[in-house]
Amino acid sequence: AKLLHELVHPNIIKLYAVFKGDQMGLILELMEGGSLHELLHQNKHIKYYTEHVFGWAHQCVSAVKYLHGKDLVHRDLKPSNMLLTNDYVGLKLCDFGTAAELKTSMTNNRGTAAWMAPEVFRGKKYDQKCDIFSFGILMWEMLTRRQPFTDSDSHAYTILWQVSEGRRPPEIKDCPTPFMDLIQRCWDDNPNKRPSIDEVVDIIDVIREVFLEKTYI
Repeated sequence: AKLLHELVHPNIIKLYAVFKGDQMGLILELMEGGSLHELLHQNKHIKYYTEHVFGWAHQCVSAVKYLHGKDLVHRDLKPSNMLLTNDYVGLKLCDFGTAAELKTSMTNNRGTAAWMAPEVFRGKKYDQKCDIFSFGILMWEMLTRRQPFTDSDSHAYTILWQVSEGRRPPEIKDCPTPFMDLIQRCWDDNPNKRPSIDEVVDIIDVIREVFLEKTYI
């Protein structure tokens, strides 16, 4: 609550109050569209355009850039931690329970298996590049409207082992080459080879201008 109270960004959920009593909780801004996960995988009857995907991507990386600029790491970027407005256009990051300051000695496993960077799983010291890895998986998921790993491989330790061994979601057919390249760079096994958040923002903005077409997903 203390961290969220200090974050002010149009793409980060607003905290209005903390309440205590028999139970304890947070009063947050209402996002009537629900989570991005619900839209992608549960409400399949709702169609969306590729321009929605690039809009969500832009808003997500804008929020992450803001966090990284404050020397923070989210550590759990995934569709269920992104909430949508009623028209499914606006997106805001939520759930900062795993967020940490960059100066923290981060060697513990934080995050969710399918989006977790391999260096986090391996127990090595990691930094903000773990958010870049998660974003690469997230982008693949938004463009394909599929889970990153199949149900048969959904056990957390199975996923972590496969990712650590180099397995990634399959290449997306008909995806603009620059964007598929960006996704693959984001989920590179070597954190030093992943782009910075500033570069990700710039590339997404260029792709939105050059390649955007109204294609239903």
